[in-house]
Order: sequence, then structure tokens, then C-alpha cells
Amino acid sequence: MENFSQPQRQSKIGIIAHFLYALQKLLRAFVPLLIIILLKAESQTRIYVVLVSVVLCILLLVMAYLNFKNFYFYIRPESNEFIVEKGVFNRSKIMIQLEKIQQVNINQSFVQKLVGVFAVEIDSAGGSGKEVMINSVSYDVAVALKHCLLEHALSVTSDKEVYLTKNKADKDIKTSKISMGSLIKVGLTSRYIQTFLIILLFLNTIYEQVSNYLGDRFEVDPEQMEAYVNQYWIGYVILFFAILSILSVLVINLIRTLYKFYNFTIVKESHSLLLSFGLLATRSTIIRPNRVQIIKTVQNYFQKRWDILQIHIRQVAGEESDKQNKKSALEIPGCSAVEKADLFQMIYGEQPVEGVALKSSNRFFWMRFFFFGLFPILLFLLFFRDYIASREWYAIMPLYLILVSAVSYRMYRVRTLYIHPQFIVIKRGFWDISKEIIEPYKIQKIETTQFFWQRNSDIGGVSLYTAGGVLRFNSAKYSEIKKYVDYWLFQIETSTKNWM
Repeated sequence: MENFSQPQRQSKIGIIAHFLYALQKLLRAFVPLLIIILLKAESQTRIYVVLVSVVLCILLLVMAYLNFKNFYFYIRPESNEFIVEKGVFNRSKIMIQLEKIQQVNINQSFVQKLVGVFAVEIDSAGGSGKEVMINSVSYDVAVALKHCLLEHALSVTSDKEVYLTKNKADKDIKTSKISMGSLIKVGLTSRYIQTFLIILLFLNTIYEQVSNYLGDRFEVDPEQMEAYVNQYWIGYVILFFAILSILSVLVINLIRTLYKFYNFTIVKESHSLLLSFGLLATRSTIIRPNRVQIIKTVQNYFQKRWDILQIHIRQVAGEESDKQNKKSALEIPGCSAVEKADLFQMIYGEQPVEGVALKSSNRFFWMRFFFFGLFPILLFLLFFRDYIASREWYAIMPLYLILVSAVSYRMYRVRTLYIHPQFIVIKRGFWDISKEIIEPYKIQKIETTQFFWQRNSDIGGVSLYTAGGVLRFNSAKYSEIKKYVDYWLFQIETSTKNWM
């Protein structure tokens, strides 16, 4: 039990965690240089490198101790503020009003798990990123501090009050877990393209590094390569690499999913939803229904057959960019239809209804068909046809156009804006079909756009700005958009609901 009205330090064992973090950053920056020096330098130079490394380690350990000695955190009841004091040479004091704290996460990285400490991340409305990070406290202290901050405990001058605050938050708790089978299904049915591109980038980086190191010894003889390919039917070569790529993507996706979301636990309390997950690095975070801005569901064909989907939740994120908001979205993998309905019931008090449908104009299809289909082929014919000796490559063009047409038409057919008095839903996608849901009264700003070449066709777009990011819907009937914008503005002005 802790009295947070008195300045407190982090756990002493956290000194080791601070040291290991600093050492890890140093190694990432200088390991390639150290390896080269140790491999090619003379013995005397190696001794100097080792001595310098030892001195740097001692300095890092001293800095870790000084950071520990100068780091304090506490709650000031008279001003309702949470205060963090830190710094060795440049002292700083961070003060956050308790009522502005919108999220508190309890995380544990691999290094922290080794030494048995936890990190507390505190985020307030209006801040950019995590405003305060307390890196090394025990689990009991982390949980007690989290409950005090989130329940806006204004008087925490005794251990008894902290105990009561903690036990009040522990009432009416319901716990559920995402099964290992659901995580395996998610790993096998998601992120194909992203993982494939990452693999290509990784292999290209490895190839460049090895070729630079080995020089001429790593060059591939074109004649030998051609002879090898001719030795086997080209179809077998393509089939081999296709199967290898698919297996690599599936294995990496599965490993990533299990590593990130292992032991995914959902704890439903009376006024919040607690999420805890991670294999080597454990992360805990909290969702409060009134601060949820955007909910995004993602589901493809295989996931639909297996009755699973992924849910991304964006809460109040201050003045961060939309890209950062998307990056920091909370993800719940492997939810069933029943679990999704329970989550929506807790956050919204009802199930979202799609309502009136507003489709994109057919120009959405034709623009993508031109820019991603015809335009690349025209560029190829104008600038690169002389470099292609075999005319067989030209047979690929019709197949490419058919593929682009199918993808563009699918995106056009799926893309829909649904309007309901209580909800706005934007549906889009080709393979992974997503639905982004917001409540009209949480909109902060509405922006409509119409380019001069769209005026005669009555086509335009709309951007809905929230504290959790921006939703955009383009290439739709502009007169209909303006009508719904007026309706949403009326809802915003007359709503008495609070989302802070």
C-alpha cells in the first residue's frame, strides 16, 4: 500500500533496468563499428577498444544511479495534480491535472521482466504521445497508482484511502481470454502484403550488406544463372519461390501474432475495459467507453468463415497527427461475433446500426483503373519497351489490366458511407474489409472538399475530424454530403453528451 501524496522513487532494482536500456541503445549504434574494429584492428587497438567499452559501461551505470536518485513522482491533493520530477544536469518538473489524464498503461518489456519491474505510461488529453513514463516500479505500486489516477482520487494522504480506491475498482470484474486457437487463426489470415514487403526489404538489405563486404567474390555470373534456370523448367522455379514466399509470410505472421498478443486477457470492470497481452514484453492498457473516438473492425473471407475479426480502438489522442493516432490504436485480435457485440454494448450501450447508404461515384473506379492500370502500361510502352527483348512480356499486360480492373471494381462496390442518427460508418477495402465507426456528437470539425473539375458532376468528399483521428470519404455525391454535414453540425451543437 502506498501513499502517493508523498514523493516516491522508483524501485532500486530499476537501476539495472536503466543501465541495460542505455547499454542496449549504445550497442545498437556502435555494434557494426565494434565488430569491424575487433576483426581487422591490431591487438593493441583491440585492448583500447575494450578499455573504452568498460569505461562507458561504468559511466552508464553511474548515470542510471543518478537518474534513480533524482526521479520523484507524487500526487498533490490540494491542486489535484500528478507531478514528476526528474533530471540529472537539467532538472524538470512535469505537472498534469488529474481530470485531464485519459489513459494509464502498465507495460513490461523483456528487460523489465528480467529484473521484475513494470513501467507506467501516463497520457493526458492534449498531450503528444506519452507525457510521463515511470520505468521501474513494482506491480502493486503500478496498479495502485493506475487506479488512483484513473479514478481521479483527490485525497490520497493515507494508505487506507489507496486501499479503498483499489478495491472499489476491483469490484464487478469479468475476465475473458483470447484463445490460442483464435490467435493462430489471426496469424494465418492477416497482413499478407505488409509481411511480404518487409521480407523483400530485409532480403534486399542483407544482399547489399553481404555484397559490399565480400565485393567481387559475391558477384553472380549471369551465364551460370541462365544455365541453372534453363536446367529446370521455369514453371518449377516460379512455383518453388511462390510456395517459399507463402510459407515465409504465414510463419512470420504467426510468430508475430503469438509474440505480440500471447495471453491476451480482457478484464471488464464497471466503467472500463483492461487489456493485457504480450509474450516477452507485456503490455497493459485501459479503455474507457466515453473516451473511445473511433472503432475499426477488420475481417477478410477466411476470418469470416472462422468467425473471427480484429478490432482497432482509438481513444482521445490530443493534437497528434492522424498517422500517429492510427499507429497507437489499441488492437483486439480474434474476436468472435458474440465478443464483438459485448464490446459494442459496453462502449456504445447498443449495437451500431449502418443506416442510410451513400455510395461512391463510378469515377472512383475509373480513376483507379486509369492511374493504376492504363497509366503504368503507357509509361512502359513509351520508355521501357526497347529494354524488353522477349515479346512474351507483352502478354502480361492484358492480365495486369484484368487484375487492376477486378481490384478497383471490388473497392468501388464495397466503399460505402452509412448514416444513422446515432452512428456514422465508413466501409472500405478489397480483401480486408474494414468498418470505421464514430458517433456524430464526438466530431470536432467537418471539412468538405470539391475540386473544380468535380463541380459539373456534383462530386466531392468529406473529412470528419475527431480527437482520435480523421475519417475521410471521397468521390461521392456532393449535394448529399452537404445535406448530411448540416445534419451532423446540428447534432454536435445540440448534444449534451460528454466524451472527455
